[in-house]
Amino acid sequence: MAWKDRLRRLAARAGWSVHRWPSNRFDAPEDAFTLLRRAGFVPGRIIDGGSNAGQFASMITRIFPEATLDLIEPQSEYWPLLNRLAAARARTRVHKVAITEPGVMQVGMHRGGAKPGTGAFVIDVNGVFEPDFQSPATTLDALSCIRAGWCSQR
Repeated sequence: MAWKDRLRRLAARAGWSVHRWPSNRFDAPEDAFTLLRRAGFVPGRIIDGGSNAGQFASMITRIFPEATLDLIEPQSEYWPLLNRLAAARARTRVHKVAITEPGVMQVGMHRGGAKPGTGAFVIDVNGVFEPDFQSPATTLDALSCIRAGWCSQR
């Protein structure tokens, strides 16, 4: 662990958050969720759409360890990492799909090449981007009922 990370963890134990100002898009969510926790907000379920390699899931687990996590990721290259995260943590499920509108069972996705990344997105069939890969797709509502156990899984 780098010395900066050690310093940040030590400061966090004392109630401080140390990072550059202004907060960037990676630091600000952790601070915001920590403040929500301190204010008494404790979610029962957290949905991480576009889980990638589990960066958000790892952060949010430190703040809300009791929450159920649903990790949604269509890029198969990240599934082994997410499966390990789920195996190490109870109440965590990996959904190997893209989220889309009702009636769509598969989508084309674009990520700018063959390598996986954080910017993959579902393409419009009439859009300017060509698909880099195909992904099974479902709705968030369908995943919710699957998780609750009151509907059948496809």
